[in-house]
Amino acid sequence: MITSEKGLKCEKISPLLRRLENILDDRLIIMLYLMHEKFFEGESSFWKHYFAILPQRALSPLFFAEEELELILNTQLYSAIQAKKNRLMKEFQFINEAIEEWEKEDQLTFKPFGGNFTLENFFWADTMLRSRDFGIPCQDEKVYFI
Repeated sequence: MITSEKGLKCEKISPLLRRLENILDDRLIIMLYLMHEKFFEGESSFWKHYFAILPQRALSPLFFAEEELELILNTQLYSAIQAKKNRLMKEFQFINEAIEEWEKEDQLTFKPFGGNFTLENFFWADTMLRSRDFGIPCQDEKVYFI
């Protein structure tokens, strides 16, 4: 089971996650853990067999080409997709800046996401989590896990 606790206990990214713990929610912690395991640990990841069965490119409106999005222009779906993209882009930008700061301050000798901390991969992690999570309401909040 992949939970935010696994991410917080991951030796290589826990310093970043702890640094942002008051800002990141469980969803973002799991997304970052997924990205670290897939793009940094890769073949040595405990989760490599799980990643092998996941789609490399998700069938999600986040990945629609502009021509495809034009087909739904002026609809509520289009507005919802744009709002989600904008929210994810803001989260990505904030986390990317925190990663760059962490790498400089701690003089890291490795890239915690294998040099693959990209917006497209961030969208992928969000899509994989949202399409596979078994969130359970627990004391007025949702607990995410895969």
